[in-house]
Amino acid sequence: MNIIISLTTLFLFFELIKKRSKISPSSKALVYIGVVSPVGDYILSFLWGEIWYQSGQLIFHSIIIQTVFWLVAALLYWVYIRNFSEARRLIYPLLGLLVFVGFSFISTDKVSFFYPVSQRQLNLGLVQTGYYIPLVLTLLLLSIKKWAHLSSRKASQISLGFLLLFIVYAAGIRLFIQYGNEKVYQQYERVAVSPANLLQTIWNVVSYQDNKYINQQFNVFDYKHETIIEQQASNDVDLSQTVLLDPTIRNIYLNAFKYPVITTDLQNEVIKIEISEIDTATEFLVLKKIQIMKNRSGQIIDSHVEYGSPF
Repeated sequence: MNIIISLTTLFLFFELIKKRSKISPSSKALVYIGVVSPVGDYILSFLWGEIWYQSGQLIFHSIIIQTVFWLVAALLYWVYIRNFSEARRLIYPLLGLLVFVGFSFISTDKVSFFYPVSQRQLNLGLVQTGYYIPLVLTLLLLSIKKWAHLSSRKASQISLGFLLLFIVYAAGIRLFIQYGNEKVYQQYERVAVSPANLLQTIWNVVSYQDNKYINQQFNVFDYKHETIIEQQASNDVDLSQTVLLDPTIRNIYLNAFKYPVITTDLQNEVIKIEISEIDTATEFLVLKKIQIMKNRSGQIIDSHVEYGSPF
């Protein structure tokens, strides 16, 4: 979802520096390839299944795998042509990938970028995945720049400035909510803050304590908290802990959901596992739940993935 904003930002950046630094179209194309390369994992999900994708073992999102691939490709190309300047251009896709990783890190997207060394996910959760508000305003400005008598450089400056301002605004609101609710952070085991609408004027403050989620919403304009949902994190704590010993189930539980709720049901030596998201997501495409059935030997015999949208 962050690919479009990454491509748009790179386009604006190239427009901004084109008079100072001449970058060849082929070099730009290599950088763009790095941005769109994570699409490869979406294609693989059709071949290997959604369970593989949600388990966090992503290949094209991985900085480590892509770095090894492009460095080996550059080395082999250098051996073939003996031209270092040309060969080093094959590492340009890594620059595009890092731009995508940067936007994903700032956003609410949960992706593991360090497989196979680690499947840990790091994100700040400042901006909703997709960056829709700055993206729409940027595309609108680019479409009317001739009518508004704006040069490409000036339009790029305004667009990049607004994008930076939007991120700073989100960071400021996030810090205000966190430091204004120190008692909440001290009271609960875990507290997560994330934007709840596109304008990011409403934020979710989700707390966890004693197998229960408490979701409050904070309105930036009226400074009020309103509890909108309280939900159990699992229906059977002991059985859920046993189920999570399976690496695949544990990775899905940790990687695929922001606030996972696990429901287990054991019947006739077949265990049905359902992992779902509490009702806080506001992205256009939301992973609602994953259902997995395992037999007594621990093999997955059936699975189902369900997406949805709050709109």
